[in-house]
Amino acid sequence: YRHEITRLYDEKRVRFVPYDPLLSVHTVWDLGWNDAMTIGFWQRSGAEVRCIDYIEDSHHTLDWYVAEIEKRPYRIGTYFIPHDGRARNIQTGKSTEEALQAMGKNVVVLGQLDQEEGIKAARLMFPRVFFDEDKTVRLLECLKRYQRSINQQTREPGAPLHDEFSHGADMFRYAAMAVDEMGNAAASKPIAYKRRMLA
Repeated sequence: YRHEITRLYDEKRVRFVPYDPLLSVHTVWDLGWNDAMTIGFWQRSGAEVRCIDYIEDSHHTLDWYVAEIEKRPYRIGTYFIPHDGRARNIQTGKSTEEALQAMGKNVVVLGQLDQEEGIKAARLMFPRVFFDEDKTVRLLECLKRYQRSINQQTREPGAPLHDEFSHGADMFRYAAMAVDEMGNAAASKPIAYKRRMLA
């Protein structure tokens, strides 16, 4: 995402991005245990997309991550998880989708999209995204350092490397897949003002 990152800073879209209480905050997950679990916090207003917060950690259970989300003063909308969120855990017999639903969460499992198609979708979303300069530092580091493997003989770029930076970048790719479903239906209902009785 070299060109996208350069443009991002040129256009000053890394800045203080306040939480808007009128908009739902959607979480987008890249699932991991030994590898990092990454969660982005997203708000959408029209065409504008805002990444206002980010969690990255490992070796924690789902309820720990849900508790971390709920510590934040956000009105949470949908939990978007990748297609492997339907795979059942060997220990519990439940999938991530089922576990989150059992906690009362509104969960959407994203379809399986070819990685290169997902990267194209992420590139298309990039010009619309604003990142909070303090809370998304690690995510921006991941996006800057996301790179392809290079064939040593042909020097041709291959598939993206799976390393410590790829998990944040994968979450960003899933956000690009989910962005059209990031609605604010609950927030857009008109306010019902009480009628004032005239004397």
